[in-house]
Amino acid sequence: MKKHWIIFLIFCFIFLLYKVFEQTDYQISFLSNYLEDIIAIPIILKSSLLIINNIHSKFHSFQISRIDIVIFVLVFSMYFEFYLPKVDSRFTADLMDVVCYTLGGIIFARFMNQPMVINLTRFVKFLKRPGKS
Repeated sequence: MKKHWIIFLIFCFIFLLYKVFEQTDYQISFLSNYLEDIIAIPIILKSSLLIINNIHSKFHSFQISRIDIVIFVLVFSMYFEFYLPKVDSRFTADLMDVVCYTLGGIIFARFMNQPMVINLTRFVKFLKRPGKS
């Protein structure tokens, strides 16, 4: 399994674990304030890349350009840290969140921005293999 795929699965697992952990009364400040902000960009962009790579064969080797990653991080930051806090009191502006989004963008660009094509034919054959009900 490729390194970028493993990182993506680990981030998804961390997110799910965090959501379960969030239901308890015990809170760790860093996790409560910044974990989701760091892993949000890599999870969103890798999920998007996975969909793009599997839409049509001409996109199998598509990668998100660095300028598109920068634009995504900027728009994401502006929306969640500048716009939403002005229109919804449940949100607060925090410059450290922007740093976390940027770190997530860097992690995605450096380690996860690789095409990943899922062989659906092989996957369907796996599901229909003999002995399965």
